[in-house]
Amino acid sequence: MRNLVKKRVTSRERKGENPVSEDLIKEVWATGNESLQEERRLFYVAMTRARDKLFLTASRIYGDGKRDRKLSQFVSEALGEESVKSVLKKNVQEVPVQQLSLLDIANFQAQNSKEENKSVVSNQQAVAINYISYSQLATFKVCPLHYKLRYILNLPSAPSPALSYGISVHSTLRDILLEAKTKKDFTSEELKDFLDKRWINEGYSGKLHEQKTHKQAEGIIEKCWVNYKIEKPETIGIETPFNFWMTRTDVKQDKIKIAGRIDRIDKLPDGRIEIIDYKTGKAPKPGWEKKAIFQLQIYALIYWRNHGVVPKLLQLIYLGSAQLLRNSPSESDLLSTEKKLLQIAGEITDAMQDGKWTPTPSRLCDWCSFKGICPAFND
Repeated sequence: MRNLVKKRVTSRERKGENPVSEDLIKEVWATGNESLQEERRLFYVAMTRARDKLFLTASRIYGDGKRDRKLSQFVSEALGEESVKSVLKKNVQEVPVQQLSLLDIANFQAQNSKEENKSVVSNQQAVAINYISYSQLATFKVCPLHYKLRYILNLPSAPSPALSYGISVHSTLRDILLEAKTKKDFTSEELKDFLDKRWINEGYSGKLHEQKTHKQAEGIIEKCWVNYKIEKPETIGIETPFNFWMTRTDVKQDKIKIAGRIDRIDKLPDGRIEIIDYKTGKAPKPGWEKKAIFQLQIYALIYWRNHGVVPKLLQLIYLGSAQLLRNSPSESDLLSTEKKLLQIAGEITDAMQDGKWTPTPSRLCDWCSFKGICPAFND
């Protein structure tokens, strides 16, 4: 239960706009302030709805923060005045005159955490990451501040239609390909059922937006299945998790773990390996090929390190525009990819050591989950 302060839970006395005739009231009304009595009753009813634990919360400041707010009298009545005084005395803290933004609070918490760990971690010891994925690498290269907010401070973000759509389509294709091992064909209705089971309806601007996107996904799923039947590949891996350790020399910790999932792994007729990655949207503007090849070669590098075999073919398919990219890597290519991975990991380590997480404004800012607290977006 939140906002348990006066004038929010305990409101001022007010008369109902539409008073009920006394002839229709079967219960006996409490004497005194009727509004207060009703609020107290609702407060206790709400308390009884808790299953395992009940948290009572309030803030000392709201709105412009010009005045401290007092706890609702219902809290003292429920817990006892002495108990409430004891808790307030134990947890009292100085409140800054100016309210902090969410970003300020996150930085404040991170700084406190750093101070608390000084006795355990030497100041001379380098701060570094020991785990990273392609998504994290890509996020850092687009905007270091976004990387910090999402992967270091773990700030929650609102669901987006692109994310919901992407997860829905990927999960549906996975289920279909797994089922295809025992069933050779599916009707349009069966394909739609697969999608309906995996559909995430969060983040859309409205029902029409969701329905239009769902229809688009139906077309993509059916087209993918038709192509799969025609090609008849020997699929040996579906959303295969992977990881491997790279050796580095930039910090005392000499290992960094690269992890993620490969959408599809096929065995070609000659016995060699093909790695396929799906993108649910459309191909971006010119220049996307370079980044795409880098991602594919990360997957190839991981397969090579784990199995000792360099995949013969890498393929990236943009399902929304039917564009695709093919690449045949060499061992030299994969060694260069590993070197670049270590370089980016070093850049992230430098940012962690220096505390410099510079925002990088771009057209992507309009869709950023953290634009409300980003200094670049709000300047």
